[in-house]
Amino acid sequence: MSADATSGDTQTDFIQTLKQRQNWICWKFEERDGDTTKTPIKPYSDWNDHQYASSTDPDTWRDYETARDYHKNSGNTDGIGFVFDADDVIVGIDLDDCHDPETGETAAWAQDIINDLNDIPWEYSPSGTGFHGYAIGFLPGDKTRSGIDGEEGHIEMYEEGRFFTVTFDHVDGTGMDVKPANDRIKQVYNEHIAEDDPEPTSESKTTETDAQPVDLEDDDIIEKAKNAKNGQDFDALWNGNFSGYESQSEADMALCNHLAFWTGKDASRMDDLFRRSGLIRDKWDEDRGDKTYGERTISNAIANCSEVYEPPEEPEEGHLYSPIREKDGGYGTWENDKNGDQYWNPITTFTVDVNAYLDDPDNDEMLIDATVVPASAAEQPYDVAFTPSVFNDVRKFKDTVCTGRTTTFDGKTQDLNALRLQILQTDAPERVGTRKIGIHDGELVTPNGVFGEDWELDNPTHRYIDSGAQVEEKWALRDDGEFDEEEVARICEWLPQVRDTERWYPVIGWYYSTLVTHWIREWTGQMPMLGVDGDTGAGKSGSLEILHKMMGLDGSPHSPKATKFAQIKLLSSTTNIPVWYDEYKPSELSQYKQDAFQDLLRRTTRGADESRGNADQTVTTYRMTAPILISGEQSIQGAAEERRTIRTQFRKTTTNNPACDRAFAEMVGDSYEDGSGVHYCEGLDLQNHAKAVHQYVMQMDEDEAKGVWNEAKSHIHNLLSDAGIGGVGDLEQQGLQMVKFGMVLFQHFGNTMGADLSHVTNEDIDAAILYIARSMGEDNRMSHVDEFMGLLGNAIQDGALVWGQDIAIVHEGDPNEELRIKMERAHHAVSKYVREHGLTGYDLLNTPKDYKSRMGDMADENNSYVIDVSKNTTGMNRCVAIDTYALEEQVDGFDRMILAH
Repeated sequence: MSADATSGDTQTDFIQTLKQRQNWICWKFEERDGDTTKTPIKPYSDWNDHQYASSTDPDTWRDYETARDYHKNSGNTDGIGFVFDADDVIVGIDLDDCHDPETGETAAWAQDIINDLNDIPWEYSPSGTGFHGYAIGFLPGDKTRSGIDGEEGHIEMYEEGRFFTVTFDHVDGTGMDVKPANDRIKQVYNEHIAEDDPEPTSESKTTETDAQPVDLEDDDIIEKAKNAKNGQDFDALWNGNFSGYESQSEADMALCNHLAFWTGKDASRMDDLFRRSGLIRDKWDEDRGDKTYGERTISNAIANCSEVYEPPEEPEEGHLYSPIREKDGGYGTWENDKNGDQYWNPITTFTVDVNAYLDDPDNDEMLIDATVVPASAAEQPYDVAFTPSVFNDVRKFKDTVCTGRTTTFDGKTQDLNALRLQILQTDAPERVGTRKIGIHDGELVTPNGVFGEDWELDNPTHRYIDSGAQVEEKWALRDDGEFDEEEVARICEWLPQVRDTERWYPVIGWYYSTLVTHWIREWTGQMPMLGVDGDTGAGKSGSLEILHKMMGLDGSPHSPKATKFAQIKLLSSTTNIPVWYDEYKPSELSQYKQDAFQDLLRRTTRGADESRGNADQTVTTYRMTAPILISGEQSIQGAAEERRTIRTQFRKTTTNNPACDRAFAEMVGDSYEDGSGVHYCEGLDLQNHAKAVHQYVMQMDEDEAKGVWNEAKSHIHNLLSDAGIGGVGDLEQQGLQMVKFGMVLFQHFGNTMGADLSHVTNEDIDAAILYIARSMGEDNRMSHVDEFMGLLGNAIQDGALVWGQDIAIVHEGDPNEELRIKMERAHHAVSKYVREHGLTGYDLLNTPKDYKSRMGDMADENNSYVIDVSKNTTGMNRCVAIDTYALEEQVDGFDRMILAH
């Protein structure tokens, strides 16, 4: 035996892995109850400090150097020790009463263990009558000690809660440092310590009585085993080649593991087959207590076998076989290692529940509506919609399906093929997919679920598909359909009082009409827009935010400056949920963007389609169906746009109205002031209204609604006739009809909620309709050029233009009198005049060229006041020529007398 390394560190290369850990203590012999025991002592840098250590308290352990020095210098201990920790992976093997230090003889059972584990470090115990071994691995059971049948010695194995007295007295021919040996640890444990009939582990849950006989001939089993993924290893073992194993005992166990799988854990058949193999030897029939060595080996293999071979089952009729299985919350396959042990080969950290197969109306390919269920409890399941083609490409699958924090895919393309069969052969209902929020066949389809007239739907026929449109982020309603009816009534009572009725009722009417946009488009083919303009501080955004929240949105608007494609996606993202554009300022848009934006608006009122090509050569069609609201300091202009817009203008006077202030404060939770002081309001939960009104709409009868719509149309005809208003076209009449229809819906809905709406009178509704009507018709519509000429007259009168440079008069006073305009200079002067005077509501074109282009079209028309757009003028070169008499006649407010100078 070699010297004690603690006295001189003579074996610096021995068990270096243990020396790097903080698991060291000292120990000394003590008498307790008449017995001598090894007591653990806490090592200190202060050698005079003596305290007990504990094998379960890491705070009493130290590094190797501290323990070594304390032992050498304190004079208080008999050696140092290493503590086995549950958080570590070190196993200690203690062989007792098996060695004679005088003769050097070792018991056969102990020598067999040391030989099987001769690559790990072994040392003699302090008494010299036993051995300590150290390896990396785990114990397969809870039992730690056992006697040896027919022998005086015993064996102990520990991985926590105990310490070994380390002597550094190395056993020649064994390893110098700790190495992984888990398979052999398990083999030694099962042969010497485990119960004769070991309890199955939580994974295997198997015993010898769990045999599942395989209906194959022995030769067929051997043939299948040789041709399996690990067949090369089986073939070598079968032929007696155990060169890849530390010992033949380990190879015996490996072959039995294979046989347990292939025979269905049939112990008798395993024995028969093993006896045919090249590994059979006399030891197989040696007694090991009440069982032979072979019986113990077979028993342990069966106990550790978690899966058995099952001939492929015939798949369900019309279904294909997939090797993919589910385990531990993920997908994977069962494999065999070279020892024949079954192991789980995980492919994903999630499973997929197919909710429905979706018919996508925008594309030819089917969509899968699915829920990804992560195995990790740290993450909630999430919904995805994907096409079957995601299984054709690993990257596409990861980008589309594995989008959670913990969801991963570690397989290859062939695994995707098998996974496709596993997932997409699941029985699930067929539904209609849609990228539009809103009503579809009596169902409210949203990013947060699909709801019916009583909100909850067990089997909806639709499913929302994420489109990436901005409105998805603005949808605020969740899956709770409960609402406070009394609060909804209060919302309905305060809403009409937020602004002056003449200019506010058209907005309320339009919003309520949009709730049945899907029907109005069916009845008429058109859906007029709403335009709200007014000066800064007139309360546009705050008031519209209220109504937007009442429809289920978060109250924030969209920007007209987004790209054309983003606008297309947005305008095609709803059926009956309004899309609100705020801060509409044509002067801040290039002419190209302005023309493109207004073209999309016009086409959306008709429900037109827009197609876009994709990178994969497919084409996606977007049907633009959203009801549109535009607000800003400037109103939308252009004859085509005006015909399609219900236009109302907010005034600052409303914001100074105490009654309106209070209504607004009651709705949003603000403060207001009256003669008795300042009052603070709690505000109302506007989502109550959204839940209630959407359920109300889904319960409506279309025929009854259409009857109300037709009555509104007759009412508009009579109202315009009685007011003597003519020239209002069909599209503009539909806008007025929407106001009336929407206000009727509002009144009926409010009454069903128990609201007192006595302050909402038919007279006030008619007054609001007439206010809108008076800005309609050809006689009341002003073109961009007419508007510019009116502003030009004001600017001339104000002295903002220079005679002879910006403008000139030719044939003054004669019947052929003309106003000559240098368009570049005049456009600059008029734009400056508008800015300096704080004029709002005007929609100036961006460049002089834009005006000259439109004036050129006018010059080709008979009776137009534009004569020419490029007429030579003394001192000014080429100018626009205007017939002043025709101009005065055709543009309201222009007085040719301002041209006298």
